[in-house]
Amino acid sequence: MTHTVRVHDRPVPLTRKEFELLTLLACHPGDVVGRRQILRQVWDDDDLTRSRTIDTHVNSLRRKLGSSDWVVTVRGVGFRLAEI
Repeated sequence: MTHTVRVHDRPVPLTRKEFELLTLLACHPGDVVGRRQILRQVWDDDDLTRSRTIDTHVNSLRRKLGSSDWVVTVRGVGFRLAEI
């Protein structure tokens, strides 16, 4: 099952995890969401050794949204949704 968001009236199909990640970031506008919080809320896990999973999904999300500017990496902390 896929979830769809729209960017400039263009539908962007996302996987369930990509959609949950984007939703989590969107629910905290301007705030940095830490890796542990992302793992807990999206993957129901808090093992930081699995945090590369987050990077993979963030990269996929950026690619699908058409720009790396949408999701900002805050090195050593987590991610935030850009204020575009």
